[in-house]
Amino acid sequence: MIGDQHLAKLRNPPLQEVVFEVRWKPDDTKESGTSYDSRYELAQGRLSERLEQRGFGFHRRIVPDQLPASFLTDQIVHQFWQAEERFPLVQFGPCILAVNEDGRTYEWERTFRPLVQETLHQLLESYKGELTLSEVKLFYIDAVDLPAETDFLQHLQKLRVNLQLGMQDQQELSDVKVDFGHRLDHDSTLHCSIQSATNNRTGNPALMWHTVVHRNQCEAWEKQQHLVDSVMQWCQYAHSAASNLFKDMTHGELYDSFL
Repeated sequence: MIGDQHLAKLRNPPLQEVVFEVRWKPDDTKESGTSYDSRYELAQGRLSERLEQRGFGFHRRIVPDQLPASFLTDQIVHQFWQAEERFPLVQFGPCILAVNEDGRTYEWERTFRPLVQETLHQLLESYKGELTLSEVKLFYIDAVDLPAETDFLQHLQKLRVNLQLGMQDQQELSDVKVDFGHRLDHDSTLHCSIQSATNNRTGNPALMWHTVVHRNQCEAWEKQQHLVDSVMQWCQYAHSAASNLFKDMTHGELYDSFL
C-alpha cells in the first residue's frame, strides 16, 4: 500500500460527501414486543439546543409529526444545518445519529474529526446516561467525470480495477457495477462499490464509488467511561483504511489529476 503521507486536502477532490453514522440499541420494549428508544424525545430537545449553540441554526423535520417515535427506530427524523442546505449536517433519530460533510470543504484532522467528536460528546450529554452502541460506520462517496465517448474498462483500469469479461473487442460496456469487500482488524469490514452514475455536482456521466468501513460488534465498548475516545480511535483506524484504499485505487495519473 501507499504510505500514509498525503496531502491534507486535494486541490480537485473527487470526494462528494463523507458520512459518520452511529447506532445504539433500544432501551425499552412495548407490550406489543416492539423495542424503542424511550429517552429519544427528551434527548432530541437537549441535542437541538446544543447544536444551535454550535451554529446549527437551521432545523428540518423530515418525517410527519403524526408518526410517534416508537415507530421510527433507526430512522433519521431531524436534520440540523448551519444554514439551509449548507454543510456540515447533523442528522438524528431514535437510535441513530449521522454527521455529514461536503467533499469540497472536508478535511479529516482540521474539521471533520473534531466535528464528529464534539457531536458524540453532546449526544451522550443529551441522553444523560449510557448508550449501548450497536454499530458505527464511516463512508466516503467519490466520483470522477467521464468523457462523452466513454470506455468504462479504460476508466476502471485507471481505478486499478481490472475485469476479464471475455467480450469481443467491438463490444462496449454501457454501464458498470463492481463490488468487493475485505475483513479488517477491530471487528470491522471494508466494502467498496463502483458504478456508473451521474455526478450530482456537475451533472455529467461519471464513475462513482462508495467506500464504507463498518463495525457492528461493539460489545467491547459497553459501560466504558471513555466511550467517545474508543469510538474516535476506531474512526481514525477506519479513516486510515479508507484513505489507503483510495490512494491505492487512484495511484498514478488519476491521483495526479486531483492535485
